Amino acid sequence: MEKLDFNEVPYHLIVEDLENTISAADKKQLERWIDASADHAQRYQEALVMLQQLELLGEYKRVSADAAWQKFQPALSPSPAIKHPVVSSPKIAVWRRWAVAAALILGLLFAALYYYHRPVATLLLTAQKQGRQITLPDGSILVLAENTVVSYNARNFRGNRKITLKQGKIFVDIKGGLKDAPFEIEAADILIKDIGTSFDVQVDSAKVEVNVATGVVEMRHPYAAEDKAKLLVNANEKGVYDRETARLHRSTIVNPNFKSWHDKRLKYTEASLAQIAADLKQIYYVDVAFADERLKSRTWGGYFDHKSVDEIVHAIAAALQLRVEKNGDRYIFSNTY
Repeated sequence: MEKLDFNEVPYHLIVEDLENTISAADKKQLERWIDASADHAQRYQEALVMLQQLELLGEYKRVSADAAWQKFQPALSPSPAIKHPVVSSPKIAVWRRWAVAAALILGLLFAALYYYHRPVATLLLTAQKQGRQITLPDGSILVLAENTVVSYNARNFRGNRKITLKQGKIFVDIKGGLKDAPFEIEAADILIKDIGTSFDVQVDSAKVEVNVATGVVEMRHPYAAEDKAKLLVNANEKGVYDRETARLHRSTIVNPNFKSWHDKRLKYTEASLAQIAADLKQIYYVDVAFADERLKSRTWGGYFDHKSVDEIVHAIAAALQLRVEKNGDRYIFSNTY
């Protein structure tokens, strides 16, 4: 493990992290560098974008292959230091030309095969107040919350269904039918393995959290003692890995709207306006404020299915006889009197 200069961007560790070749010790160093400041986190995201745009991973490997070829190529030609007698036999001359051509073709073939099968990381990023949904090569659905960074190998994904969650929050609805290729998510030190399910994963500097909607998920810590290395999380349960204590624990999900950030369905039974405001901020990336702090304790019950945030706040305001005003991405509730 090397000691990082916190004033410089550790591009070499970011490259290794993107390729999943980074050591456990260096990964912790990189995470400490990212968590050290908001500027580091921003520069980390910028570095990831730069690596993707320049295709740095594929490019430096191609250059390495070219360099190796330059070293190997002289072996195909006679050394200039050794003088050989001139042989006039046309058969030998033809044989040598075919041998050189065959060697060149084989070299190009191996180079092409290497270039095609090399790991190519597809990088997905979302900015603040930006979400994204994609269909993965195997048909599974991946939803990204704001400020999320994910990478995976799109070229060989059906044979190696693995996603690396570097930061943020995702929801995965996994499609079956590929029994020889289990679906795995790497988040910090934890490997999350699907056993036919849909779930979301969130990673930050303190924890890795998995909320299971359907099926069963296995959370595994590869460096922990055997009796503490694995945790099975069932539907409507939450699995949490504490990154400081390196412990896994499970509990029942108490928030009925834990899926609402991606499925846009909200159900409330006498919920406080403070709780509703927090949910709307997570789902629609808007701020909800109160002209009178006492309004936070007012309660409301009802159900919304794929409604816009504007429809939601005005429906609640009408039901509770409140006034609501909008200023940019900010809604303000106040009394009508």
